[in-house]
Amino acid sequence: MIDQAAGLRRLFGNRGACSVAFVQARRDAAWAMRLARTASTLASEGRRVVIVDEHAGPGSVTAITGQTPRLDLFDVFVGDCTLADIRIQAAPGITVIPAARAAREFAHGEVDIAERMAACLAEAGNDAGYVLVDGVCRQGDISPLAAAALHLAVVLGSGGRSVTDTYALLKRQHLFAGRNDFQVVLVDPAPNAEDVRTALDNLRSTARKHLSVELSHLATLSSSQVDDLVQGLLSRLPGAKTGPGGRSNVVALRALFGASGLFESVV
Repeated sequence: MIDQAAGLRRLFGNRGACSVAFVQARRDAAWAMRLARTASTLASEGRRVVIVDEHAGPGSVTAITGQTPRLDLFDVFVGDCTLADIRIQAAPGITVIPAARAAREFAHGEVDIAERMAACLAEAGNDAGYVLVDGVCRQGDISPLAAAALHLAVVLGSGGRSVTDTYALLKRQHLFAGRNDFQVVLVDPAPNAEDVRTALDNLRSTARKHLSVELSHLATLSSSQVDDLVQGLLSRLPGAKTGPGGRSNVVALRALFGASGLFESVV
């Protein structure tokens, strides 16, 4: 399992795009909106972004961008369509790939499916600067698609249960996928900022002592802001420059959310 996972990550990273899977032991209801805004800002910085959305329903990135997908990455794997058929151009520089059914059907990580999934996503990121996977997590297990990403970022919220569940996720990924380093995104809801940072410090020292795993702080998100995550990606996990920069964030967000009125409700 460890050799296979490492091989998939090498395959996933061979095409130039920086692949980052974001997973949460306990789902943050606002995360999809934050990820959409992050993609918009990255696009305004000249990076083409592919979002692979393993979630379904109103709390998914696909729904937030105003899309109703007819097809899923699952349909590509069973031969009903091609990858080009399922790609959704959500905004200039931003492509969404619906993958909720694929994540559900292939949750057990069959070897041939995992390899095909990594190859498929390598193709998806062929002309992108970033591939951002909004991954599902079920009792500490993540999809083979998320496991194939070069970087695994765990999203840590406040509360002892979140820390405990996140540690269990880290342990499973270390033991069964051979990961020794992780990125951490702190969801920092004031006035509990100090508690969240303390939780990260405790989690980091525990992971180092018992698992020989290193946790790197990627970003801290307060309220709906995403600037720290964008800067963390650009400075610590740089993706390829794939397009002209200079688009303002407001213009990019309007393109992302369209004329549905959703833009005004979230900015």
